[in-house]
Amino acid sequence: MKINIKRKTCAYAVLLGMACSCFTGIQSSADELSEDADMYAATETDAYYNIPDITTDTDAGYVEIGEEHEAGLLLAYSAISSDEAYDRMIAIMPEYPTGMTWTNDNYYKWNCGWGAWGCMGFAHLVSDAAFGNAGLRTLYKDDINGDWFDAIRVGDVVRVPSNHSVTVLRICDDYVIVAEGNASGKVRWGRVISKDDINSNCQYIETRYGADTQTITISPDLWYDYWIADVGPRSLEIETGDTCRFSVRITPANGNATIQWTSSNPDAVEVSSDGTITGKSAGIAVITATYAEAGISSSYEVACELDYATRYANVQSFVTRLYEKCLDREPDEEGMNTWPDILMSKKGTGASVAKGFVYSKEYIGKNVSDEEYLNMLYRVFLDREADAEGLDTWLGLMEQGLSRDYVFRGFVQSPEYTNICQSYGIERGTVTLTQPRDKNPNMTRFVNRLYVYVLGRSGETDGLNDWCKALQNRLYTPVQVGDFFVLSEEFKAKNLSDEEYIKVLYRAYLGREYDEEGLNTWLELLQSGTSRETVLRGFTNSVEFEKIIKSFGL
Repeated sequence: MKINIKRKTCAYAVLLGMACSCFTGIQSSADELSEDADMYAATETDAYYNIPDITTDTDAGYVEIGEEHEAGLLLAYSAISSDEAYDRMIAIMPEYPTGMTWTNDNYYKWNCGWGAWGCMGFAHLVSDAAFGNAGLRTLYKDDINGDWFDAIRVGDVVRVPSNHSVTVLRICDDYVIVAEGNASGKVRWGRVISKDDINSNCQYIETRYGADTQTITISPDLWYDYWIADVGPRSLEIETGDTCRFSVRITPANGNATIQWTSSNPDAVEVSSDGTITGKSAGIAVITATYAEAGISSSYEVACELDYATRYANVQSFVTRLYEKCLDREPDEEGMNTWPDILMSKKGTGASVAKGFVYSKEYIGKNVSDEEYLNMLYRVFLDREADAEGLDTWLGLMEQGLSRDYVFRGFVQSPEYTNICQSYGIERGTVTLTQPRDKNPNMTRFVNRLYVYVLGRSGETDGLNDWCKALQNRLYTPVQVGDFFVLSEEFKAKNLSDEEYIKVLYRAYLGREYDEEGLNTWLELLQSGTSRETVLRGFTNSVEFEKIIKSFGL
């Protein structure tokens, strides 16, 4: 069984380190926190501001918020949903990542009319990201009915002892997840604060919602470590057969609210009337809780995958198939203990594991012909025998200088192989080409054409790569590359007669056989003392050769 908040590798994924807490019973002392106390700066309140430009103070090693920015107009209290507020806050994480320096030297003047240093400045910056120019209400104990925790909404700034401010990102049954600045001098996203700590230590709440604005938030009932919590897009991963209950929170509270639960894809993830989800089959569903009477809703994406045992069995079948279709034998015990684990751990993909078979010593040792190689690729990656037209096309590409790597990638990244991988629950992956001759097929065909028409043979691997690399890096033009072939020692060693020399130029530079009149004209020039290099220039500067170059896109 596996239920976890989806951890991403992009900038939205945050792995939090140890840092101070400003709540009773969680690690830090009051003495430590007093060093992080805000240097509050009251300023004029008759103007309201947009989020300022940001400049980096590289000498001090931290980002400093400037005071000078355009004045804007204070709008009404926010009417956005808690989901929208969350998404807007998360969007600034790449710009202010966990671990970024943020101390009492950092100042921010928010859109509600005054500026603050340190943790309060950062809390206000995150609030502005969510609510823009929306108005502000400050709630004290006398302003709320019940506990502090029940009055908090997503995006609120909460003030606690030791003069520390945090911005609420997510609200769950028994805790909140917050963003904060000046946490031991750093920015931190994702710290968990318990409901008891909020109720015991809150001083006041700064909210941008109106008094009559209701918000709804849903979240899965999962345990969070107090020091490490993922924050990012609202996304959950489960397996088939797993269940998980979602909590719904309406603020201000309405105990009589009727909530409607829906799933966008009940075949994959089913949701019951009490918010309990059940994984049914592989797929993605959006779970939504709607309070129809108030016209508000909150959603959460859930991705369901097959249970581990089923997935492992599928992966084993995928590997067995490679043994049978690529190596033409039954799998061995060592391989079946290795390849499935690589795929299950996501250290490999359908592309990389297949490459391990196709480029194995065992398969290379078979010393197969190009046609035999292609027939194997058809069976492995297209799950069928080769058709005559397709086979001729691929053989033609290899005859014109493209490598087996190029052909391998074409089969791996085909729609057919994509579907095969998906049917086994495997990520297909991609193939990266490294040889210069595989980067531009037309360029390779042009170079190989010179080998064939000038030297009378196909290009060798090193030569094709060297000439293609030179063309790609613009070291030589196509005309200059052609000159190198005609003026090469290999070509000179052929000791061709003047007539045979001219016939080669016709084929290489005009793309046709000679005509009698033209041949005689060029022979007369050579017999009258004109050098072969001068005659060559007449062919390289021809309209025909210019068209040939353009036909290869060069």
